[in-house]
Amino acid sequence: MPQPNNFTKDFTTQNQVAVAYYDHTKVNYNKAQSLIEQTFKLLGMDKNNEDTDMWNPLGVLISNGDTVLLKPNLIKESHISKTDQWEQIVTHPAIIKAVLHYVFKALNGSGKVIVADGPQTDSSFSEIYKRLDLDAIKDESYKLYGQEIDILDLREEEWIAVNGVIKKRTKLKGDPKGYLEIDLED
Repeated sequence: MPQPNNFTKDFTTQNQVAVAYYDHTKVNYNKAQSLIEQTFKLLGMDKNNEDTDMWNPLGVLISNGDTVLLKPNLIKESHISKTDQWEQIVTHPAIIKAVLHYVFKALNGSGKVIVADGPQTDSSFSEIYKRLDLDAIKDESYKLYGQEIDILDLREEEWIAVNGVIKKRTKLKGDPKGYLEIDLED
């Protein structure tokens, strides 16, 4: 069984939550970037360098050479009864891109970025991938920051369901690093 990593960073934080509201029908990259920036500022991240070119809000958590896992919500490709609607089911790609901007800034040219989730088992990861145009995010990340990102579906199975009845189960690769079972009882 794999052993957990020994973290050397202190992730202790004050219990703070920042909420930035937006109208998902009007989100674009610039609006998302502004919302993410506003959220980091509300949390007081890198307050000493705020509003300067040196501002690096994730620099306290991410260092050059780190591996960063960005876990957006990629629940399902669409609303169950409104297949043309998806914004309330997954993290908007503009939000993913905006957070990636600060991740790459903190990595400062060296490190690894993984975007991963384990969607609902009866979801199509390939449809989620297409709907969010994750290829464009990968390409743009490489062009802007010179770094590639890996995008992973962490599920071990994908189901095809019709009217709530599972018609087919497909085995998936899952997490390439494997799984770790943790007993939370004690």
